[in-house]
Amino acid sequence: NRGKTSHLDWTVLRPVRMTDSARPGSVVTAGEEPRAAKGASAIRKDDVARVILDTVESRKYIREIVHLSGASR
Repeated sequence: NRGKTSHLDWTVLRPVRMTDSARPGSVVTAGEEPRAAKGASAIRKDDVARVILDTVESRKYIREIVHLSGASR
């Protein structure tokens, strides 16, 4: 895999279906296996944007693929 041998820091965020829901949500993350998406079929766009900013600022998921979903209710 070309990305895993790169000298660059990278992160791939893979959200499930994004919505404009007005309902505040919480985010569930999972590594390369999309376990978090099980039972949750959508995530708010605002929540995805927040995760993107948090990920850039914290450098939490360097060289990782992260699946994002809204917490199932």
